[in-house]
Amino acid sequence: MSLGYRFTSLIRPQWAPEKGSVLTEVVVASLVLSIAIVGVALMFSSARSMVVAQGAERVAFYLAQEKLENLRAQGFAAVPIRPGGSCAAAPPTV
Repeated sequence: MSLGYRFTSLIRPQWAPEKGSVLTEVVVASLVLSIAIVGVALMFSSARSMVVAQGAERVAFYLAQEKLENLRAQGFAAVPIRPGGSCAAAPPTV
């Protein structure tokens, strides 16, 4: 009889009721992890589609913000008054 067999026979009765519980724990943990990964993947997918859908509005917002910054830098006297939006001075009327 080897020493390893003696220790195995002494330890084994304590672990006997838990036979197969490690496999169950691994399956449950992998199930929880897979649900979390699917949730994160769906979140990234929906965020990307929302960014693509809002693309035109973001460009318009950026252009409007740039126009306001230019007007603030030039002073509000440069704001166009005539329809058409040109900043050139109107010809004098006689």
